[in-house]
Parts: sequence; structure tokens; C-alpha cells
Amino acid sequence: MSRELGPCDGHGACVPPQAGAAGAGFTCECDDGYVTANGALGSTCARPSPPPAAVLSTGAVVGIAVGSAAAFALLLALIVAMLWPKQRRKWIGLDVCQEFSMGEILRATDHWSSDRVLGKGGFATAYKGVSEKGELWAVKRNELMSNDFEKEVRAMASLWHENVVRLLGFCLHQNVESGQQEQILVYEFVGNGDLKYHIHDTKTPLSLQQRLQLAVGAAEGVAYLHSFATPIVHRDLKPGNILVGEHFQAKIADFGLLKQLSDAGEGDDRTRVAGTPGYVDPDYNRSQVVSEKSDVYSLGVVLLELLTGQRTIVRGTTDRHICEWATSKVQAYEFGLLKDSALDAPEDAVVEFADIALDCVKVPGSRRPLMKDIARRLHELLATYCDDDEVSNADPQHAHGGKDGGE
Repeated sequence: MSRELGPCDGHGACVPPQAGAAGAGFTCECDDGYVTANGALGSTCARPSPPPAAVLSTGAVVGIAVGSAAAFALLLALIVAMLWPKQRRKWIGLDVCQEFSMGEILRATDHWSSDRVLGKGGFATAYKGVSEKGELWAVKRNELMSNDFEKEVRAMASLWHENVVRLLGFCLHQNVESGQQEQILVYEFVGNGDLKYHIHDTKTPLSLQQRLQLAVGAAEGVAYLHSFATPIVHRDLKPGNILVGEHFQAKIADFGLLKQLSDAGEGDDRTRVAGTPGYVDPDYNRSQVVSEKSDVYSLGVVLLELLTGQRTIVRGTTDRHICEWATSKVQAYEFGLLKDSALDAPEDAVVEFADIALDCVKVPGSRRPLMKDIARRLHELLATYCDDDEVSNADPQHAHGGKDGGE
């Protein structure tokens, strides 16, 4: 069969019809890559058409969209879960303060066991906690929620001084039953009781060195709070809020009322009712404005208790506040009656101790010394009358009758 060129020229060969085939014209035998097609003049060779694009059903499109969105949401949730605790600590400003889970807190306190209660305040209960690593904690469970919790934690987390109880961490937990957020603070545990116990409740009297050592530590701790560019005022200094360490160092505790003097706003926090009767600055009672000198007054009352062994109200024919009673004894030169009967101390030491304490409680507050000057004078008194090699140890095995722990 002969082949003749025709319309297929260049892409194939034209093949004439078989003899006798009716209505048949030339056809094309196309080269590789070409197919026979109908052209304007008959058969021709052309490139094959591409296959039609696949068309997705509406259901398939919706399924793909939903699946993609779900995968993205899951990825986002995982990222948030990993970064949120770190971001929250960064937001609160707690680079040196750990956030504990409620599970850790419950295990540490044996699920808030009554056997672990260290003490109760007006709006909080303190528990002795034991971490999974065996570390001792003082866990403070607040009963009243504070709108300034993050700000207060941030302030406390920045405190780092040997005479100030250290904040270890915090826990924020949404209570399902009450619908309220629980605010929990975790402090270092201080296990030698509080100053109130050692002054008033123990049968083992403090020596002069121990009293002065505790006085120096308390003054230095508060002086540290006052040393910030924006001073921090404790506002509730009293023997029950001064803990006693293993080596008989004082540690300032219970920061429920601690505030920076710049704190202001609606109802200015500087005028919030603060302190314990007997220790509250008379200037504050009149003006309702707190200052560093308010802490100075409160510490002066504590110093008088350390020296005399008396409580804030001295019982007698006429009950008198300890400041008034001590002033009368000094004016009458009755130093033997002024000091604690169980205290063995030279009269000169008693006179100087009383002089420092009474300077702290002068009215108005502008006449009072700065806390750092009080600490310096007490340290000089300690160095003058006490042996640096004397070991401080006042019945620590029985010191747990006071408020142990960090709060």
C-alpha cells in the first residue's frame, strides 16, 4: 500500500482509502506524540488535548478546610500550652519566683491537713509544707482575694535579704466549687518560732546578746525594705511577725499589708487601715497616712518588749501603754524596774537600749531616726556589750509554740 503526503504533512503520512470504500477520504497515520483528528479538510494530525482537570465536590472542599483549621488550632494550642507558664511568669515579673501547681501544693500540705496548720491570721491560714524534694515550706492560703495579687507578688519576689523571709513561689488556682480564684504564696520555712514566743511564752529567758541580735536583725530587715528608691513599708511590725531563724537571726515576715509608698489610686492604699493595736503609730491614727516612720514607731514598741519583757499594755494600778510606762521609768531612773527581771545586763546597756527604743516612738514622727540609723546604733550596742563568740541558742527544740514558717 503506497503512502502519499497530504494534509498530514509534517506530522504523519496520508493514506488513501481502500478500493471500493464508500465516502472514504484520505486518513492520517500520525507520528509519535500526535493523534488523528478531524480538521477542516478532513483527517489531520494534532497534539492530544490535556486531560480535564479534576473537580472536587463541595463536601471534599469543606472537609479539607475544616481539617486544616483543626490542625492549625491544635498546633496553636500546643504552642500556648508550652509558652504560657513562662509568659505569665514574665508578665508578672517573677524571674526568680516559681509558679507551683495546685497538685504540688496539695501534696505538700497533705491536702490542707489541720495537722499542718502553723497559724491563722485575720484573712489567711499558714500551713507547713513538704515538697517532693523534701524541702520545708510555709504555705499561706489567702481567704480574701486581692486585685493587686500580681503586683504584691512582684514586689515580694524582688526582696532578697537575710533578715527578710524569702518568697519561693505562688499558685493561682480556679476553685471549681466556689468559682473564685485561690491565691497561694509559698515562703521559706523558718522553724524556730516567732519573737512573741521567745519574749512572752517560753520559760527560757533570752540573754542580752540574743535580744540585741534579734533587734539588730529586725532593724536591718526593715531598713532594707525602706532602702528602695520607692520605699516599701511593712505596716504591721510586731513580735508575731518577726520570725526567729535557726541561728537566732530575725526574719521579717507577714507581708499581707506590705506596700510601696507609690501605690495609689482609688481609695489610695496608703490610707488603708493597717497595723495591730498597740503597735500603730499615733501619727497614723490621726492622719491615716502611712510612712517609713510608722514602721519606726512599731519597731520601737518591739524593742521595748525585748528590753522589758512587758506586753504593749502594762498592767498595774492603772493600765498604761508600754511607751508611757517605759518613759516614766527612765525619767525616774528606775532602770532596774525597767528591764526584764530575767535579764542579766549592766545598767549602761539597759540605758542605751531604752534610749534607742524611746527615740523610735517619739511624737511627731519627724523626730524619729531613720531605720538604718537605728540598726547602726543597735549594732554598736551589740558589739560593745556582747561577746562575738557567744553561741546563740535559746531553747530551739521548744520554739514551735510560736508562729513557725514564712507567714
